[in-house]
Amino acid sequence: MTYTSGAGTPTSLMYDQECESGSGWRYDDPADPKQLVLCEGACSMVQSDPDASLGVDFTCEDVIIVPL
Repeated sequence: MTYTSGAGTPTSLMYDQECESGSGWRYDDPADPKQLVLCEGACSMVQSDPDASLGVDFTCEDVIIVPL
């Protein structure tokens, strides 16, 4: 996932299921994911920038191994 600030600066938000970094994202349910959820720091960053945008890249191959 990529956060782009209103000033146009892109920042990669990395997968972090436990949100230990505070600035990543996680799945709502790793066993049966339906949503991508921003961790607290990333959510605050996006909410504080009204011109921010989020981008999600999809691929056909597994790039994240989700422990069950």
